[in-house]
Amino acid sequence: MEYSPDQVKSILRAYEKKRHREKDYYQRVKKHDEEYQKENRARAKAHYAKNKGVKKENYEKNKELIKARQLFYYYSNRDKLDVMKERYPDKIKLLISKGLLSPHA
Repeated sequence: MEYSPDQVKSILRAYEKKRHREKDYYQRVKKHDEEYQKENRARAKAHYAKNKGVKKENYEKNKELIKARQLFYYYSNRDKLDVMKERYPDKIKLLISKGLLSPHA
């Protein structure tokens, strides 16, 4: 099903209004409701306990990529990418293979 540009704008406007109403309602009512806060904290705590292992597995699986990306940010913020390319050519290759860095950089 395809939408015309006017329909898309209308749908987006309605969505933005709905999100604004929900945020406003939270700020006025839910934020100060003690019972809601307790339930929300309990739900968050249960979610954390349930998914703790998943986060750890995801980190372990992507550990090398995360470290390479952090090195890239460190060297790029200091305008020393050439030093990184000399010291860590394997990390540069990893970033290029994952599409986080262009081969011409």
